[in-house]
Amino acid sequence: MATISTIDDFIRVLDENPAWREAVRSRLLTKELLELPDRFARFVEHTEEFRERTEAFVERTEAFMARTEAFMARTEAFMEATDRRFEAMDRRFAEVDRRIEETNRRFEAFVERTEAFMARTEAFMEMAIRRFEAMDRRFERIEQRLDKVE
Repeated sequence: MATISTIDDFIRVLDENPAWREAVRSRLLTKELLELPDRFARFVEHTEEFRERTEAFVERTEAFMARTEAFMARTEAFMEATDRRFEAMDRRFAEVDRRIEETNRRFEAFVERTEAFMARTEAFMEMAIRRFEAMDRRFERIEQRLDKVE
């Protein structure tokens, strides 16, 4: 058995006898302090798992953000192309509107010319009818004179 006279002897004996060292430790430290290394190891393990899950989440989130950015860029390009198509359609419709207005104007002028022509034609027909009626009357008189001459 070892004799312990100084603190150095005591530490040397504890170093040489792990069972003694454990017995002293369990007497000096509280249960909470004795459990601390295991609890800390579990904490480190959980922290590592949390870090790994967080890194995976960050990677998935970054991938999602990249896909979302790409989708938004494609959507924006699509919307810009659609805007250009609508602008082109607006220009075409404006041209169609202009042509329709021109056609309407020309048609209205045609209608006016046709109405004027019809009025002149009606006046001409009335005059022609009057002249033919006058000619008929003259021919009747000529026939009457010829009948008398015979």
